[in-house]
Amino acid sequence: TIVFFIDDLHLSPDSMNRTRMMLEHFLDREMNSKDNVAILTASGQVGFLEQFTNNKAVLDAAIARLLPRPYVADGYSYGNATKMTEFMAYTIDTSKTDAKVLNFYIEECLKGSNMFRRDRNAMGLLRTSCETQVKNSARAVLMQAAQITQNTYNSLESAMRSLARAPGRKLAFFLSDGFLFDAGPRAANVRDLVHDVDRQPNR
Repeated sequence: TIVFFIDDLHLSPDSMNRTRMMLEHFLDREMNSKDNVAILTASGQVGFLEQFTNNKAVLDAAIARLLPRPYVADGYSYGNATKMTEFMAYTIDTSKTDAKVLNFYIEECLKGSNMFRRDRNAMGLLRTSCETQVKNSARAVLMQAAQITQNTYNSLESAMRSLARAPGRKLAFFLSDGFLFDAGPRAANVRDLVHDVDRQPNR
């Protein structure tokens, strides 16, 4: 019994293309009639085709439905070049000694406020406002990212439970571009979930 769990919430388009090629290679050259295979996704986008089967036509149809579903965590940005990733948000939210990332986003915020540059008092107030805005955005990004990651964990745990009910030898492959295991104090429950999911296959 084999499960391919596709973390489509954390896969880039290029990674998803390579994932489909790998799955097609498996069906064409490695799968045999005794294998019972399921292609599952974090988002559930494959729908009713997310089932255990040895029918290659069903699995081909499941592969054809695979699309990347990258999430967008809304936070502060000044153009495409300064979009805040979850790792940058984590650095801003948790780092007490290195303020380089925080200062970068504050400067980007200030660039949009040239009208105040001649007034030092106004600039001081504006910088404080920008710092608050950047920190609040970092927290918002982490909270949204944590919710998406929790959805991935919940789907994976459900897959592991389904796999546990199957007889015989079992294999599970988890495919993802990666995400933060620890999103700081904004996502304490997510840190615990990885251990719960890890225990499922061992049991």
